[in-house]
Amino acid sequence: MLTVELRFTKCHGSGNDFVMIDQHAIPPAIQPEQLSKLSQVMCDRSGPLGGDGILIVAPSETLDGKMIMYNTDGTEAEMCGNGMRCVARKLITNQSLQKLEVETKNGSVVCWKVPEIYPGVYSVSEIINPINLQARDVPIHYNGATVVNTAIPEVDPDAQFTALSIPNPHLIAIVPEIETSRLLDWGKAVVANPSIFPNGMNVSMVRKVEDNHIFVSTNERGCGLTAACGTAISSSSYVSCLNGICQYNQPILVQTEGGISYSLVENEDATGVTLTGNATYVYEATARLNANTLKIEAIEEKTIFEEENSAYAAMLAEFQERAN
Repeated sequence: MLTVELRFTKCHGSGNDFVMIDQHAIPPAIQPEQLSKLSQVMCDRSGPLGGDGILIVAPSETLDGKMIMYNTDGTEAEMCGNGMRCVARKLITNQSLQKLEVETKNGSVVCWKVPEIYPGVYSVSEIINPINLQARDVPIHYNGATVVNTAIPEVDPDAQFTALSIPNPHLIAIVPEIETSRLLDWGKAVVANPSIFPNGMNVSMVRKVEDNHIFVSTNERGCGLTAACGTAISSSSYVSCLNGICQYNQPILVQTEGGISYSLVENEDATGVTLTGNATYVYEATARLNANTLKIEAIEEKTIFEEENSAYAAMLAEFQERAN
């Protein structure tokens, strides 16, 4: 049995956790076509690792770096806002940069290091774009050129949905209370109606906590219920401004099950949303893998980032009290 070693960093943005891998660290025995399977194996939460996807940090021919992201089900994502901050941190550190532009599957993202949003919490800002409400581009096949505050009975006749892409496809509804079982039902309804949602959708509930303070819960395409989703946070912020529960050009505090971040939407015609949040390293380790099945045989040489984990836990505890 051939065994290979793969060095990785377990990291998270707003509790959205990932296995981050430098492309140069991937052994030759693991071929590019196996990366989808690698994500499924490494992110399986019944296994020794678990996560919401793998992030591959790769060189770019034209920009400062490239992010390749695979979901837990092995599908490749257009973008990942929370994962992007972790990738940006690695590139910022490796290249001694303060600001950089990262290539993604569907474009690029500008990121920069910012002061800590909480003592001891490494923080990055990024511009999540482009915002697109055109139904044909999201895509969503429904009545009208756009779907804004519209009932979609196939999902839920008692909710008003807005569909948009930033750049992943999102379906957003503002609700008085977050209901997890209802949100899961929405995700199932999206999957059951491919004629309406040909590429699937990330589905989110948004609750106003107070002025310019919202709570977002997301059923993420390819992952299921997740602690946070960066593009969902950005989409929810934009829709909240459209509906007047948040203000344009003012920082918005966004809470999720996994943490907090800050967003800013300049105006209704904004081309993107500025998202600021943590990029936390949980630990570094080496995975010993079966080269054929990619099964994890052992996790070795683990180094835990105890101080930043403690700082993040303190921030999370403080802000959870504010949401109640």
